[in-house]
Amino acid sequence: MARLAAIFVCLALTGAGWFAGGRFLLPVPDDAHWIGELYSVKEQALQRIGGPKVILVAGSSTYYSYSAAQLTRRLRRPVVNFGTHAGLGARYLLDRAQRDMKTGDIVVLAIEDGLLRNEHPTDVLARFVQFYDPGYIPRTDPPSWAPLLAGVSAHDLWRSRVEEGLLGRTRLHIDAAGDATDNLASAVTPEVKAMVAATPLISITTDPSDPPAYLTRFVAAARARGVTLFAAWSPMLDLPVYHQPSDPGRLGAISSTYERLGVPVLGAPQDFLFPLADTFNSAFHLNEVGRAKATAKLGDLICRQIRCAADGGAPVAPAL
Repeated sequence: MARLAAIFVCLALTGAGWFAGGRFLLPVPDDAHWIGELYSVKEQALQRIGGPKVILVAGSSTYYSYSAAQLTRRLRRPVVNFGTHAGLGARYLLDRAQRDMKTGDIVVLAIEDGLLRNEHPTDVLARFVQFYDPGYIPRTDPPSWAPLLAGVSAHDLWRSRVEEGLLGRTRLHIDAAGDATDNLASAVTPEVKAMVAATPLISITTDPSDPPAYLTRFVAAARARGVTLFAAWSPMLDLPVYHQPSDPGRLGAISSTYERLGVPVLGAPQDFLFPLADTFNSAFHLNEVGRAKATAKLGDLICRQIRCAADGGAPVAPAL
C-alpha cells in the first residue's frame, strides 16, 4: 500500500511539474494553436457588438457550414459564428459559449450529431486547455482532471515541433464574423470528394430520457440570464439511410433531448442533408455553395420563431 501511495505521489508531482512549466519548453500543438486563434477572432467579434446578438455554437460543422454574415443580413441583427472544433466535445463548447452569452442574446445550438453524451475528455481538449484555458479544468468533474492534466506528453509536443518544421502551422482562413473563408468548391479535389463520399454512418448515442448534466446546466444558465435558446441541425452529407423509416430514431433522439429541456428545435434533420457536390473536405463541412443553402434554411427557420425586420415589424425575441 505504501509503495502504491509513493507511486501516486511521484506521478502527481511529475504531472504538476509538467503542467506548471515543463510543457512550455516545447511548441504548442498545431490543433491547439489553430483552435486558440479561432476563439481569439470569434471572441473579438462578440466584443465588438454592444447589444443583443445571435451566437451560433458548435464545432467545425458550424464554422464551415453556416455563414454569420449571411444570417446577419437575413435577421437584421448581428450574428457571430462561434463554431470551432467538435473534438473539444459538447461540454467544453457549451462552457465556452456560456462565458460570452449576455442578456438578450439568442444562442443557436447546432452541436454535431453524436456529441450530446456524457463524454470522456478527448486528446484535442487536453491539448487545448493545457495551453489556452487551464481554468476550465477545475470546473469539470473530478474524473476528468487526470485525462486533462496528463493528456499531453512530451512525445506529443516533440512531434508537434517536427510537424511544424516540416509543414508549418495550419493557416487560419476566417473573416470578422467568424466564418471560414477557405471552403471553396473549386478547392475540392477528386481525392477529397471520394474520401467524403466514403464517410461511414454517424453513431448516435444520445438518450433523450437522460440529457447530459452539462446540457441541463447550460439551459438553466441561459434561462437565468435571459438568453433565448434554439437548437439547430448540423449540416452534413446526405445518405440514403437517413430517409428510411426503419432507421431507429437516430437523429430523432437529438430532437427529443432538446425538447425534453424545453429548447425549440428548428426544422427537421432532413432539412440539413446535402448532396456530395455541396460538401468541402468532410461529410460535416459544406463548401460555400452548400453553406449558402444551409444558412438560408436556418435563417428562414429562425424568422419563424422571432419577428425578423425583413418580414415586417421590429425584431422581437421570445422568452425561452
